[in-house]
Amino acid sequence: LAGASDHASYIQANGCSMRTRVFTLGVFAHRLTSSSAATATAAVTMSLIQPEQMSFDDPALTDVRSELVRAFRAFLPADAVLDRREEVRPYECDGLSAYRQLPLLVVLPRTVEEVQRIMRICHAREVPVVARGAGTGLSGGALPRGDGVLLSLARFTRILELDPVARRARVEPGVR
Repeated sequence: LAGASDHASYIQANGCSMRTRVFTLGVFAHRLTSSSAATATAAVTMSLIQPEQMSFDDPALTDVRSELVRAFRAFLPADAVLDRREEVRPYECDGLSAYRQLPLLVVLPRTVEEVQRIMRICHAREVPVVARGAGTGLSGGALPRGDGVLLSLARFTRILELDPVARRARVEPGVR
């Protein structure tokens, strides 16, 4: 596209530094009618906000990670708390792989009660939480934070209701 440009700027939001990338896709012409030479122009701007990248090995996060792992393993099975780099790597993005961030750790609860306990622990420690379903989203909405917990709901896989007449299904977030 003619006139395309790209620039980055920084903003402060809720005490968190965010990088904003604005892509101006340019100006294009569109013929209004087949018999008229009149044209209209439009500029298209898309803004993507992505948290500043954080290192998984940041020493400031080591104590927080250890404390959270101890708290979660007190009631979750060992395979439901992922805290090693190679374990959390598959969770660094959802279906939109253009943006990636390793989460502080990943938890995979199986019950609503476990989700509630996880949320209470994170709230008490002021640790951000990003919820993720099956990881198939293309909007980047499940992009984890490097200083936060990724709450994977992938183990919630029940189909709760099917209504073929209305062509509607009510499912848990982990259904693919």
